[in-house]
Amino acid sequence: MTSYATAVELRARLEKTATTDDAVLTALLAASSAAVDRFCNRPDGFVALATAVARTFAGSGHSVQAIDECAAITLVETGDGTTWTAWGADDWLAFRGDPAKPDFANLPYTGLMVAYRGAYATFPRLARNGVGLPSVRVTARWGYAETCPPQVREAAILQAARWWQRGKEAWADTLGNADMGLLMYRRALDPDVEHMLVSGRLVRLAVG
Repeated sequence: MTSYATAVELRARLEKTATTDDAVLTALLAASSAAVDRFCNRPDGFVALATAVARTFAGSGHSVQAIDECAAITLVETGDGTTWTAWGADDWLAFRGDPAKPDFANLPYTGLMVAYRGAYATFPRLARNGVGLPSVRVTARWGYAETCPPQVREAAILQAARWWQRGKEAWADTLGNADMGLLMYRRALDPDVEHMLVSGRLVRLAVG
């Protein structure tokens, strides 16, 4: 799990100079960063892994293969789940967005397609009882981008700062409003923090 800001940055927003609470501030930033990831439906986070890791996918049986979001791809293989054959670098292309109008230039990559002059026509599909089996293996740096988007960093800092202030009220789950006489239950992220992420088009739609 990557925190999208540092205790130094959070201290600056809180106008704190002492470092005695940095452990707590760091924990708050980790929690707010995780909350941002959950709200945006990005389990791999907004900052790509530093090291490429292999993941397997059920082959599509077509010339286009959906994959998880990633910032760089180092290897594409196909096989039967036990034996794998590496594709050449000229056999595939990484893209993002709609396969009918693929974007090859911007991150994150969300799919692969067979290259026009490559050695393969499709990403092979293996199935048992109609259920797809692993037949495509991709080694990549999984995640949204190389660096944290500014709005994501600001959202994590803002939410952590508010949690810090609320911590002075003993981290209550509810807060009484003397004017309205109600108990207001807090959400995982404050509404304006959510709006910051939605307006930045950083929330990924859930599929399935």
